Amino acid sequence: MKIFITGGTGLLGSNIIKILTKQKHIIINSFYGKYPEINTNVESCEMNLMDFEDVKRNIKNYKPDVLIHCAAAIDKKEIELGKDNAWKNMVEGTKVLATIARDINCSFVFISSDWVFDGTSKLIDETSVPFPINFYGIMKLVSEREIAAIENLHYSICRVAALYGINYQIPGNTRSVQTLGWSDLVTYYIKCILHEKPLHVWEGENVNYIATPTYSLDAAKMISIVAENNYIGIFHTFTNESINRLDLAYKVKSIYNSNLPIYITKPDQIIIDEHFNVNVPFACVSNNSYTYDALKYDCSIDSGIADFKKELENVDIAKYKLLDNNYYGY
Repeated sequence: MKIFITGGTGLLGSNIIKILTKQKHIIINSFYGKYPEINTNVESCEMNLMDFEDVKRNIKNYKPDVLIHCAAAIDKKEIELGKDNAWKNMVEGTKVLATIARDINCSFVFISSDWVFDGTSKLIDETSVPFPINFYGIMKLVSEREIAAIENLHYSICRVAALYGINYQIPGNTRSVQTLGWSDLVTYYIKCILHEKPLHVWEGENVNYIATPTYSLDAAKMISIVAENNYIGIFHTFTNESINRLDLAYKVKSIYNSNLPIYITKPDQIIIDEHFNVNVPFACVSNNSYTYDALKYDCSIDSGIADFKKELENVDIAKYKLLDNNYYGY
């Protein structure tokens, strides 16, 4: 099977490549900007998603069986400041990719987000009605709707949530700072432990306090199952349990047998000021039974953190910037 992956140098894309290369598929890693540093048995393709002619030319040239669209703008502050470019990249670009996939009879896997929900519902599942409260979530939801409107397109939508892990294509791009959202929060806590620093837990207004932290390799495995089997539908490819930031800090400490203190704090004022126009969902509590039954895959918060710990014990963590001193909250 030939699989074309956009955003292959990002966290999720690099993890999907790691999983799929083990299955002997032909992988095309599409990227824009910094060239992949680690790309064994993978063909790299530099492609600007905002150059629609370049996109069409590359997809038609490679003629993949499956196109997994991971690429997305992730800096919520920059998105709010540059909405026109973000829309062209994430919404119009997605529609162009999906249309080309349809034209060459290629399955399309779109990576969406739990931020299509507002963070106020007691429980969400794959059939819940989305209601985004920020521009990022709006773009993801509109993209989902644009894909669904394309006739004769074989597609699936895989929503991800609160990802953490290491970047296998560009190790130095591994993120490990605390933000108002949940991405990389586990990595941040682990980094505190590695440096023997107290774990700072953010609380307060406009902080995503409850979420479903998901080890990136678990999400990648679930998405790979969807892609390899040409499944159709909406899938929640994240853990089936939720936790708040404080309890997560205690859980990470327990798995690492750490006695470091935990401080409950508010985000630095500079972070709050920079995100004054970005509404953040407070909680994501999900029932993913449909996805887990369909994919015959299950993962938990505990297993994800434990697996991540084992992975970090087998790699050079300095390469992934886990030994630098870049923190939010210190």
